[in-house]
Amino acid sequence: TDGTPVKEMTLDEALLRGRRWNVGIKEAQVLPEQARLDVVFAEAGFQPEFYGAAGFAESERPQFNTFQPSITSQTMDAQVGWRQRVITGGLFDLAFQPARFDSDGGGGFFPSRQFSAVWQASFRQPLLRGAWTDYSLGDIASARYRMRQADFEFDRSVQDTLLQIVQAYWELVFARENWRVVRSALGVADEQLRITLERIRVEQLAPRDRVADEAEVARRREELITAENAIRDREDDLRRLLYDGSEASIWRYNLRPISPIAATPQADLPSFESLVEVAVQNRPDLRALRSSVAAAEVVAMQAESDVLPQLDLISSYSSDGVSSNDIQNGTRGTLNRAFRDATEQQFPDWSLRLEFAIPIGNHAARSRARRANLEVERR
Repeated sequence: TDGTPVKEMTLDEALLRGRRWNVGIKEAQVLPEQARLDVVFAEAGFQPEFYGAAGFAESERPQFNTFQPSITSQTMDAQVGWRQRVITGGLFDLAFQPARFDSDGGGGFFPSRQFSAVWQASFRQPLLRGAWTDYSLGDIASARYRMRQADFEFDRSVQDTLLQIVQAYWELVFARENWRVVRSALGVADEQLRITLERIRVEQLAPRDRVADEAEVARRREELITAENAIRDREDDLRRLLYDGSEASIWRYNLRPISPIAATPQADLPSFESLVEVAVQNRPDLRALRSSVAAAEVVAMQAESDVLPQLDLISSYSSDGVSSNDIQNGTRGTLNRAFRDATEQQFPDWSLRLEFAIPIGNHAARSRARRANLEVERR
């Protein structure tokens, strides 16, 4: 009635708009995306890595005795390799190391130029602490549980927001209906005051009898102002749930809900027990909590493994090749010859060893394991 533009809206339209533009839903929608990136980060730990290095060194050594003459040398070396972590917790490494050594000969005791090439493969496998697939894949499993938890929490945010929209919509409906009731009550009070004034005019009532009716009219007008302010407040509550701030013009409109007020109760409601069973199985907040428990159990499993001593099996295999200048035969050393000797595995080396370590007392690992188990119990 004040000339302000009106925007009519059904409950379904409000729910659709809130699902698309609500700020809280947009914020919650980012969490599953972050959780999915955490899964990618955890899985990236098993991606292979290519590495390389190159260096140059020059040295001069004085003469110590007849058998150790002075020598000036230059060394150029490089390294290229490939390593990868495997699901058992082990680390595989394959490297090739070529090198070139130049010197002044050291009085004929050393070749003036020498090439070397080494192929080396190594594998380190934990046997106790941090060993085997359950531990190695624990970070991925935990990240996936957290991703499911984020998905369920997002679903819960959507449900809660839509419920808030429904409540805000009907609160606005109530505020508008209450305004009509209060306005009708004001009309009744005005009519009663008119009748009282007329009866005073014909001397059926004393002039003081109008005081009570005038007070009632004033009280009803105050209630009408309060009811009008309540409509504006409920409109603002609904706007905050439906708009993200990008559409400033919506604040210059009055929202008018037009969905009919009608409720038809069902004749045969399902049993309470069946509803509880469905809720326990499907409510997103409960499913999010189950995922959080599973993630905490994975962390506890890893923490208990960290209490164990470190016992690693280390294996390596290498093949060397060397080519140098031969003054007597008049041949010159080449990197190709050293590479061929290394590839043909004419001089293979291999080794196996065990490494053991345990902190005295091991209080750090034990406290982490105890804390992880308490976290499982809490969740």
